[in-house]
Amino acid sequence: MKNKVISRLVIFGVIAIVGILAMQVYWISSLLEFRKQELDQSTKIALFQVAKDLARARKVDLPTNTTIQVRGSNTYQVNINDVIDAGLLEFFLRKEFNNKGIKLDFEYAIHDCNSNEVVYGGTVYLSKNSNQSSQIKKLPRYSKFLYYFSVRFHSTNKYILSSIQLPIIFTAVLIFILLVFSYSLIFILRQRRLSQMQKDFINNMTHEFKTPISTIKISAEVFLNNESIKKDKRLA
Repeated sequence: MKNKVISRLVIFGVIAIVGILAMQVYWISSLLEFRKQELDQSTKIALFQVAKDLARARKVDLPTNTTIQVRGSNTYQVNINDVIDAGLLEFFLRKEFNNKGIKLDFEYAIHDCNSNEVVYGGTVYLSKNSNQSSQIKKLPRYSKFLYYFSVRFHSTNKYILSSIQLPIIFTAVLIFILLVFSYSLIFILRQRRLSQMQKDFINNMTHEFKTPISTIKISAEVFLNNESIKKDKRLA
């Protein structure tokens, strides 16, 4: 009966551990996806405000078609449909990203209609651990826009992971505790098995010793109850 109870407890414990680990992994992955979407939305809002500021500075209207085009996970292209001043662009980018709390290093560039190339590129370092030795990479063109600027962020995955650093630490601590608990459970079960083996061995040995002792006792009683032995003074 006890073995069945212990087996059930072990099974329930294993199920609980697997369930907790699965929930933690799901929670971290959901939080990671949420942070990605949050960063994407904040970036789009900031870039749209930059486009509005540039249009206001040039006293023009923004195009009615799609203003922001996402290229990949970290590159954005913003349609202005008018000449863009590089210094003014960097100023507005710094201001809006700071307002949205986006502390990511980024590259920016402006499309030159005459050469059909992305030019006037620069790198802005906003993060605390900026790698200022990195070189500017050529940003892709977008044929559907005429006057536009491009922005590409550095190390977005690292930035997102740093934003959920505390939950990751708690999850790592929880996993460590579960591993210690699992090891302790295995150790306890192993010690119990060894203890049971020792108990069975002692019981078997006791039984083996009891058999000849009982035989000797019975034989002794037979001899003691024998009349011839009782009459013999040497054996009395």
